[in-house]
Amino acid sequence: MNDKRPWNEGDATKLYSVTLWSDTPGETDTCNTGEDFSTEKEARMCLADLGAHFPHGYDVPYILLDGPGVHEVTIRTSALKRAQRERDRDDREARSEEAMQAGMMGGIHAYNDAMGCDNEPYEDEDNSIWTRR
Repeated sequence: MNDKRPWNEGDATKLYSVTLWSDTPGETDTCNTGEDFSTEKEARMCLADLGAHFPHGYDVPYILLDGPGVHEVTIRTSALKRAQRERDRDDREARSEEAMQAGMMGGIHAYNDAMGCDNEPYEDEDNSIWTRR
């Protein structure tokens, strides 16, 4: 087996990095992108002007400055709240899709169960049974 890798393993002279994360750094492996720097001063200058170093407008909630003697996580609350709203919306859409599929297979009671609706039957004026919402 050829163990030679065609890519660069990294520059050992650039000890500091600024990385952008979708989730808390270290808890998951969701680093979106990053850049390496030779000095801490260069890395801090990057933090001060992210748009110049990351022109594609990465709007991520966590920024990590890492290197010898420094490990700082910056939390951007507006991006964090936006990410949470997007996750909540995705969860609602997934729940609705699951409920629709359950309804197609098992009818309105299955749909209501999947949506968490009250399925207690009651009688109306004609003594016919309906399902409460």
